[in-house]
Amino acid sequence: MLLLFLLPTVHVVMARMEKPILVLEGAPGTYSAGKVEAALNQMGYKGEIFIVRSEEDLNKAWAKRNKYAIMLIAYHAFRDNAFLRDWLAATSEEIKSWVYDIGGTIIACTKDAEDDPLSALFGLTKISVPPEVDEIPLTPNTPFAAGVPEGKLSSSGGFCTFAYSEPLPNWVQYVVATKDGYPAIVAGKYGKGCLILGPAEWTDTTDAYKPGTEDWDAFWANLFDWIDETSEWVPPPPEVYTKEEVDRLIEEAINRAVEIALSSIWPTPTIAVAFGLFGVIIGIIAVAISAIALRRR
Repeated sequence: MLLLFLLPTVHVVMARMEKPILVLEGAPGTYSAGKVEAALNQMGYKGEIFIVRSEEDLNKAWAKRNKYAIMLIAYHAFRDNAFLRDWLAATSEEIKSWVYDIGGTIIACTKDAEDDPLSALFGLTKISVPPEVDEIPLTPNTPFAAGVPEGKLSSSGGFCTFAYSEPLPNWVQYVVATKDGYPAIVAGKYGKGCLILGPAEWTDTTDAYKPGTEDWDAFWANLFDWIDETSEWVPPPPEVYTKEEVDRLIEEAINRAVEIALSSIWPTPTIAVAFGLFGVIIGIIAVAISAIALRRR
């Protein structure tokens, strides 16, 4: 087991933390509900943050997933939310493609049994570690610990009861290991995107060791800094419509045009006036539809 030292110190540049981020948090009342956005704000995150709290939120966000650079899966999100588990099972290949082809980044703790499908999707297998292992040293000059002198991520019990088994998949470039050498967090480039996954409770924002603590903040700032330098994600055009949205817009435009045409010629309709107004309106609709279709995905 090697802890890799391949990058020079990465300076914290908070302004880089501004890419659109999709947070799978879960329904109100679940473990992480209402906590992730506050933690990101505490860390100085400046980008758009969309929080998924329901199946409706998820469907809306996933339909336009290419607009998000990062997907942060909240601690216990899959454990506490059946709709998220169902989504993971049904869209696993789409998730892989979003990372590999689009350049998205996934950040997740994978401690729970319900997280295992996500780990398996990227070739990772979880194992138990001895109960006395409960901290992750952060050594200076490593990718996610730059500027953290002899720091550590730790808690009062249960922080790191699982790790990943070796050999690790080929996409893994960097390993943050426990003091006994267990792979607690792994990271690497996957196609155009990035993966940062780990069975330790490193994404738990409710522990005493949380955002607002110097070592923790520096760790996360450098993590986002690495994503910014590594991911090939580029923002899509300003307006992105799905096929279903285009179909709906066309239908609404046609219905509205008919209403306008009928109200304009009533109560003294003539064939010439009717055809004239209707022709003008249809021409306007055709231009609008062409503009929409050019942006359809």
